[in-house]
Amino acid sequence: MLVATSPEPWTAWRDAKPAAVADRLLRLAGQIDPKQVAVSKRKLKCRQPKGYVDGHTARAHVATARVLAQARP
Repeated sequence: MLVATSPEPWTAWRDAKPAAVADRLLRLAGQIDPKQVAVSKRKLKCRQPKGYVDGHTARAHVATARVLAQARP
């Protein structure tokens, strides 16, 4: 927690037992409404129609070596 906040508020908890700190944090977390702290609401992705490609073009095999050879000057 020292990474997120300054060290001053945590001086009282420096010598506290880990179980006491965990209990306090769990009680604080129980009072928080997750809907109020959510950054963004997740929704379903929209379906996007696939574009049309001619069947002959879609099934055509192209060798990678041949494409790279043609791309060279």
